[in-house]
Amino acid sequence: MAVVTERIVFLIFSRIVLVMSFILFSLSGYSQPDKAPEFEIQDLDGGVIKLSDYNGKVVYLDFWASWCGPCKLSFPWMEQMYQKYGSQDLAIIAVNLDQDRKLADRF
Repeated sequence: MAVVTERIVFLIFSRIVLVMSFILFSLSGYSQPDKAPEFEIQDLDGGVIKLSDYNGKVVYLDFWASWCGPCKLSFPWMEQMYQKYGSQDLAIIAVNLDQDRKLADRF
C-alpha cells in the first residue's frame, strides 16, 4: 500500500512540475534555445563524463539519492524512456548525491 501511495504522490508531483514548467516556459518569452553550460562529473568507474560528449542529443539529467523514495520509482521510467527513445538520441545521465558510495551501490 505504501508503494502505491508513493507512486501516486510521485505521479502527481511530477505532473505539477511539468505543468508549472510549461506555464513558466510560455510566460518567459523564450524563443531561442540556449546552450547548456558545460560540466564534468566522474562516473562510477573513475572516468569523466562531459556534457559536451552528448552534443546534438536530448539529455535527461537526473539527480537522485538512496534516501529518496520517488527517485527509486523514477528508475524504471528512465529505463523505459531510454528503451523507447535511446535510438533517437536520448541520453540519460543519473547523478547520485549520496556522500557514501556504498549507499548508492545498494540502491
